[in-house]
Formats: sequence, structure tokens, C-alpha cells
Amino acid sequence: MFDLFEDAVRPVLEAVPRRAGVEDLYNPEIRDEDIGKLDVGSADPADLVAEAERYLDLADSMARMGIGEHGVLNETGRRVYSVMLKGPVRSVLSGVHENAPSPLDIRAYADEEAGILWYWRGDGTVSIRGSLFEELPDKIAELLPEHPAGHSKAIRIRAGREGVVPVGQRRKAEAVREMLARPRTGTILLDLMAFGTVFAEYPRHGFAVIDNDLGRYALAVHDTEGEGDPSDCSLVLCEFSAEALAGWIDVCLELAMGGREQD
Repeated sequence: MFDLFEDAVRPVLEAVPRRAGVEDLYNPEIRDEDIGKLDVGSADPADLVAEAERYLDLADSMARMGIGEHGVLNETGRRVYSVMLKGPVRSVLSGVHENAPSPLDIRAYADEEAGILWYWRGDGTVSIRGSLFEELPDKIAELLPEHPAGHSKAIRIRAGREGVVPVGQRRKAEAVREMLARPRTGTILLDLMAFGTVFAEYPRHGFAVIDNDLGRYALAVHDTEGEGDPSDCSLVLCEFSAEALAGWIDVCLELAMGGREQD
């Protein structure tokens, strides 16, 4: 079953072989006073030219985005980087789509007050969007390329922990394969972590948006080891939309915050 999910998202894995992860750069212990001038130095003298070019590119990008000058973060920049480094809500969307000129690379970070969305383009440029915490699910969903919602019946497959599909579930697995074999417009892989809980992360908890000639669908695989039934995992294919994505993220955030309050 995990092989089935991997085959489904292969266009993303091939187009973005080095995907960012939700825990990349995560440093909840960093102090605000340490978030200032970014460290772009090199201990290797042979790399000075490359480091100088990297520094100039970074300084130019910071100036164009209004978050710093001469490679030094301003107050807005320090707030942006604070959320990026310390924010307990973290999401990464990677994908390919006919309506996008280059592979999608969207990274979202948030604390309990505000969120930051980074949209990296194929030419190396990046745009930054801010949001209130409660707006984050909608802001993420708005960045999906447009595609009509799907309308097919949901398919759910239960399998053993190793993902082996039992005989009684193989007809469902074949139905999923047939759906995934249809003419594809786009494939988007999404990871999501909130307040220490991982809701989606490839490969054992993969979540993908599949756009084909029948509409938009969500494909999710979930390993339930340690959740009461160590022999069970599941795969679900269901109709989806941008609004449904925003709703799902919102539910995940509520669950994560509720669990934290109980602790």
C-alpha cells in the first residue's frame, strides 16, 4: 500500500528530489536576541567567492522583500524569521501542476498569533505572505492551482502494518490504481506538523492532492502503529477541493491545540 502511494506521488519526487521537511530549520529554543544578522560566513577560504555571491544574493532578496538591509534583518525581518524558526505550526507543499510554470515549493510557519508563507519560484525568487493564525488554513489553500472538485465515491483500504493489502481489499486497491492512472493535471505532496503532532509527513503518513480529468482528490496513507492497533494502516482516496484542504488543516490545528491543553 505504501508502494501505491509512492507511485501516486512519483511526479513530485522526481521534480523535487530534495523536498523541504516540516522540521527543517526548526529551533524552538533560539532566543529572539539571537535572530538578527544571519550567519552566511564560511570557514573554508576556498569558498569565499561562492559565499560572497550567496551573501549578496541574500542581502538583495532581503532588501526587495523589505525585511532587511545589507544582510541585516530589520524588525519585520526578525519577526518573520522568528516565526520561521520557532513556529510550532509548520507545513510544506511540493508539487507539479499544468497551471504552474515551475514545481510548487510552498512553506508555511506559524505561532499562536501569526503565520508566514514562503512561495519559492523556479527562477530562485521568493514571495512572502503574512496572515493571522486563524487565517493560515485559507491562505495555504489559496496557493493551490485552480482545479474543479472531484465527485467520485471515497475508497478506503485497510492493510497490515507493512502495507500489505489483504485479498479482501485488492478490488479497492485496483479501483485506486485505475483512478490514479487517469489523465493527470497535477500532483501535490503536503506535510503538516502542529504543536508537536505530525498530521501528514511522507512516507508513513503521506498526504497528496491529485488533480485529474475527473476533478481534485485527496490521497492519504496513515500508519496507525502505536494508536491501539499495531497491525493496521489505511489508505483513503476521496473527493477534495481547496475549501476542503483549508477545513482539514483547521481541524488538525484544533486537535493539536486541544491535545496540548489537555497535557
